[in-house]
Amino acid sequence: MLDEDGMLLFIAEFAGDAEAVCPRGVLRRVIDKAHRMGLIPHAAFEYEFFLFNETPHSIRAKGFRNLETVTPDWFGYSMIRNSTYSDLYQRILAMTETMDFPLEGIHSETGPGVIEAALNVDHALHAADKAALFKTFMKVLAQKENMMATFMAKWSNDYPGQSGHIHLSLQYDDGNSAFFEQNAPHQMSDLQRHFLAGQQRLMPELLPMVAPSINSYRRMIPGFWAPTDATWGIENRTTALRVITGSPSSQRIEYRIGAADANPYLALAVALGSG
Repeated sequence: MLDEDGMLLFIAEFAGDAEAVCPRGVLRRVIDKAHRMGLIPHAAFEYEFFLFNETPHSIRAKGFRNLETVTPDWFGYSMIRNSTYSDLYQRILAMTETMDFPLEGIHSETGPGVIEAALNVDHALHAADKAALFKTFMKVLAQKENMMATFMAKWSNDYPGQSGHIHLSLQYDDGNSAFFEQNAPHQMSDLQRHFLAGQQRLMPELLPMVAPSINSYRRMIPGFWAPTDATWGIENRTTALRVITGSPSSQRIEYRIGAADANPYLALAVALGSG
């Protein structure tokens, strides 16, 4: 056992035969292939999740029906809701900072009790580690607050689904953006265009890895901001692939098809490997 002062936990991975099917090992092999091509992938996850005024006992007593969300109604980006629950947000931010998976931002989303949290960008493997930790310990923190958090992709037909979007960019070994080209249309380099084409072309075949459950597919319906086709667009929040332009540091692709219940290692392996 390793002994490190102040270390809360260690992330380890399988070796030998088990490593071949370990989700973290799958992602690492995709990243290694990118490195051999002279490319360094960076990623950031953003998750939507529902909070309930429930406990593990109360939801079972109710038969998992008629659950009470923390807030009612549909108020995305609400100043009142965000201010009312600022103490909870501060505890979430403090936890993520202490455990080294800090958030870039957190706010109320559209739907009763919905919160969206965006993790900071990091090297691809570290980004997936931090996404897995966030999902786990957000549930822990919620229970400590006498709440329940769920990342189920579609817990009710009456409300929006919950996504697990991935922001992805590539750099060359010298640190320059592989996606940005100043004089190209939308500043999209040829490499970014080809990368995007691969993601779009292989999306149907790889969909089970980013939509792993029946609820994942129930999320993908018109009218709830979830993509329903293998489409792409510039700054388009309804397409499966959203190209975000502007500068060498911001040029990236948002892989929007993934559900919040997807394994972050497999989801990122798909988003990166298909490109």
